[in-house]
Order: sequence, then structure tokens, then C-alpha cells
Amino acid sequence: MVFLTTACTVALALALHLLRTPGFIDPVSVPVAGLVVMCAMAIIGRLLRTTRTQLIAMVPRSIPRPEVVVWISAACELAAAVGLLVAPLRLASAVALALFLVVVFPANVRAAHLAGDTDGTFARRIAVRGAKQALFIALCVWVVALNV
Repeated sequence: MVFLTTACTVALALALHLLRTPGFIDPVSVPVAGLVVMCAMAIIGRLLRTTRTQLIAMVPRSIPRPEVVVWISAACELAAAVGLLVAPLRLASAVALALFLVVVFPANVRAAHLAGDTDGTFARRIAVRGAKQALFIALCVWVVALNV
């Protein structure tokens, strides 16, 4: 769902760019909207018990107190979403969110690993999760590029 929302945001942004963005649409608003939606959906996921349990299981074993880590990650995403909406904080928030996405990627690898590889789908799951992360990081880079 998050990936689909972000993919639609990117498609809309590209269409607006190719068709010359109307004056009333700020070009930075499209990638910012996609990232804010991604953060909001991630935060909502942490509030739902079943999703939160899955997220706790994703935290690598070497990290203590995984439940606290999940709540801290929600706070980071909330701060990023708010920062993206505040123009003076947008650049720093986009950079911080991109770094956050890189740092949490090992949890995605662990989640794919926990799902097993009985049918040879481990590599596909990693590729899909990696593509999602890359898309979100690309949106962060886009925001940075528009704000530099």
C-alpha cells in the first residue's frame, strides 16, 4: 500500500514535470506529500498491535529492547514528516529521513530472512524491499535537490 501510494506520487510528479507544473502547484509538494504519506502509514502501522509485533520481530537480535526501537523509529518518522512540512526544516528532514531509511534496511533483510526461503523467494523479497527503500530514498534526494 505504501509502495503503491508512493509510486503513484512519483508518476504524478513526473507527469506534472513533463506537462509543465501549473503555477499553483509547488514542485516540491509532490515528493514531500509522498514521503509524508509513507511516514504516516509507517506510524499507523506501529500503533496496530499485529504490525507492531511484526516490526519488533524484524529488529536484528543484536539490538536490545526491540520494542523500544520500534517506538523510537515511529518518533523519528513523525519528526521527519513534520520537518518535511516545515519549509526551513525540509532539507534537513529529507537528509535525515534518507539516512534513517538506510539504517533500518537491515531490519528489512531480517524480515525477508525470517519469512524463509523454502520456495526460493528470499532474493525476490529482498529485491522488492530494496526497491521500496530505494524509491523512498530517491524521493528524499528529490526533495534535497529541489531545496538546494
